[in-house]
Amino acid sequence: MNLLKTSFFSAVSTGIKVLAGFVTSKIIAIYAGPTGIALIGQFQNVLAVIFELSNGAIESGTVKYVAEHRDNHNERIKYLSTSFLISIVFAALISAVLIFLNKNFSIYFLKDEQYSSIFLILGLIIVLISLNNYFNSVLNGFKEIKKLLVLQIISNLASFIFMIFLVIFWGVYGALLALVTSHAVVFIVTMYFVFSSNWFRIKNFLGCLDVEAMKKLFKFSFITVTVAITVPIAQIIIRNFITDSISSDAAGFWQGLLKITEVYVLIITTSLTIYYIPKLSEIKDSLALRKEVFHGFKIIIPIIIAMALAIYFLRDFIILLIFTEEFLPMKALFPYQLLGDVLKASSWLLVSIMMAKAMIKEFFITHVLFIISYVSLSILFIDRFGLVGVTFSYALAYLLLFGFMLFAFRNLLIRGVL
Repeated sequence: MNLLKTSFFSAVSTGIKVLAGFVTSKIIAIYAGPTGIALIGQFQNVLAVIFELSNGAIESGTVKYVAEHRDNHNERIKYLSTSFLISIVFAALISAVLIFLNKNFSIYFLKDEQYSSIFLILGLIIVLISLNNYFNSVLNGFKEIKKLLVLQIISNLASFIFMIFLVIFWGVYGALLALVTSHAVVFIVTMYFVFSSNWFRIKNFLGCLDVEAMKKLFKFSFITVTVAITVPIAQIIIRNFITDSISSDAAGFWQGLLKITEVYVLIITTSLTIYYIPKLSEIKDSLALRKEVFHGFKIIIPIIIAMALAIYFLRDFIILLIFTEEFLPMKALFPYQLLGDVLKASSWLLVSIMMAKAMIKEFFITHVLFIISYVSLSILFIDRFGLVGVTFSYALAYLLLFGFMLFAFRNLLIRGVL
């Protein structure tokens, strides 16, 4: 598939996902209100962690090594069989935990035992979901881009359709059920695409566990799993604190705010991943690196400031478009959240250097310290200023990160490390 077709299918997939997300939010807001939005956001964070753990967080590693050894049959089989076994084992472990502790999960994360059956169902089908994610990674590794993008479109459509019907019939419970079951249904389509591929042989996935391949898979996925797990966990902790110290409606207002701002921030971070990191990776000269970073600031920062200002001045219209009048109190949360988004984009321009230069230890320490500061400041400021305190902490945490990254970038340039 050429770049034009890839871009088209990717745009269609992203468009469906964004549109489906907004329509779904509107339906949930009408049928379940702020509390329902908060519960959905909480469950999505929990699912993100569970899905990542259910295949050992090796998706990115699987893509890399299958692609790298696509023309080397023996090496390719090592990674196919090893990653398949890891996915099965981790999924089975997560399944057992969910089945036996479904009530505990429901009470702790969703504050109500009535949703325990959702975790039980998740436990029963998590193996299918894990294998679906695994085979998506394999398709990506074999550069089956068309199939992969079609699967993404089908997945987004299935999730959208399931969500609409189940929310209308069963409210919040239906929304939670849709988030779980839609992934399992897409597994059938995924397997059809896999079986129809020229490279597919069942015996290639049933080999022995290769220890060296396993080490490489886990090492490569280290950064991915750090971000994929810590960010949802941080949001779960903050959302629980808001619910316990203020109300579930307040948690819904915050979740609604995240839903609005995540779209345009995603555009910026995706651009950094696709263009900026590879660009920085190939630069060897310190002067050229500094020039490229400042060039990035001159382009990206004005764009995100303009987008943030547009959202601020249109916030009433956006809230009513995506949610309902019941969500209008969230207007007070926009100023510092949008400031935090600008600081986030600024920080990630510099954090991208760590990722581009494979500074894994430095990235891990920086990210973990940021998460700790964000959660700690959120608890402190929410306790003192109420719900708006969570946006104070968001802006301040990214201001501290930006300041630290500026200092580190300057220091590394002076020492000639970069």
